[in-house]
Amino acid sequence: MRRLIFISIITIFTGTVFSLAWADVTIDQVREEIQKELQKSNKPAYNPNVFNPAMGLVLDSVISNTTANRSDFNFRSAEINLQAAVDPFANLYAVFNGTPDGVEVEEAFFMTTSIPGLTIRGGRMFANFGRLGHWHDHELPFVNRPPSLDTFIGGEAQGDGVEFMHLFKTPFFLQGTLGAYNKLGADNNRLADTNGGPGNPNGHPWDANTYLARLFSYIPIGDNYGVDLGLSQAETPRAYFTNGNPVDNHHSARSLTGLDVTFRYEPLVQNVFRKLIWGSEVFRNSELRQPDAAVQEFPRKTAWGGYSYMDWRFSRIFSTGPFFDWAQDLDTPDIKTNTGGAMLNYIPSEFQRWRLQVSRSKKEGVREDNQVYVQWFMTIGTHVHVFKDR
Repeated sequence: MRRLIFISIITIFTGTVFSLAWADVTIDQVREEIQKELQKSNKPAYNPNVFNPAMGLVLDSVISNTTANRSDFNFRSAEINLQAAVDPFANLYAVFNGTPDGVEVEEAFFMTTSIPGLTIRGGRMFANFGRLGHWHDHELPFVNRPPSLDTFIGGEAQGDGVEFMHLFKTPFFLQGTLGAYNKLGADNNRLADTNGGPGNPNGHPWDANTYLARLFSYIPIGDNYGVDLGLSQAETPRAYFTNGNPVDNHHSARSLTGLDVTFRYEPLVQNVFRKLIWGSEVFRNSELRQPDAAVQEFPRKTAWGGYSYMDWRFSRIFSTGPFFDWAQDLDTPDIKTNTGGAMLNYIPSEFQRWRLQVSRSKKEGVREDNQVYVQWFMTIGTHVHVFKDR
């Protein structure tokens, strides 16, 4: 550092002397010129965008040909991401998503940064349930959100509420999450069903909220292998309505359990271009349902589902792998939906991805749906989703 300063002073001094060589100057004038140059070099440049948030734009589109819906060109979404530090104590994140159905605020929350061992999030966010539930659609390893996630979570794990995340002081990595939300799932209509029920007619009682607990751990197996383990439990203590009908039952709690396991092969030497991810997740849902709208009975139904997929990055620009999904119907568990297929990803850079997916979906009592999709995902600017991968 001292050598750099010395060289800078010599350079400035030499330039100044040569520029004034033909003039009649004094040593004091030379000193003043050098001081002026040093002040200019130390003056920070003015940046008019220094207080603006980091921004990004994501485009997600799909061309499809399926048995059920024939061919279609589908502009799915244009997503705007904003993020910035509020102060030394918290960051602010927002995601605005424009689709053919309109524009909505997908996420808008704060996250603390300076509480030792504890992170707090509050606002509208994707709850930390399971592994893929809090991923945005364009980040999934498949073109479409699999039926098990749609059935048991209700689309993306969106909720308005607050989360507390703690990193335990254990010899191994162990993270815990506690959360409270108005509901779990962007397409979950249970919140709307409680409108007009006991309590505030514009809201719902506290025991109709959803409460989450999750434990997550990473187990390294040597330098190149590792396993993620996660256990999630979401409880709604009391459901006052089912399918819009009031339920006069104090034992109407809804319970959703998720167990996720992810195997990772990421060689240290070339993990950017060579890696293998094998992820699986199982769901169990238990709640009062109304299988027959003509019968005013609400038996408790337990349904299971889950998915498994593999993504093998075998070169710098290509990855491939199969996937399978299985989901029971919430009202009639005997009705199952099986979906399976394979995808091939072309990844020219971290800012875009092209995906070819061939799949087949079969629901009992419904004709098989053969599906071919071509998806492209492109992004400009900042594109970071909190807790996206783990």
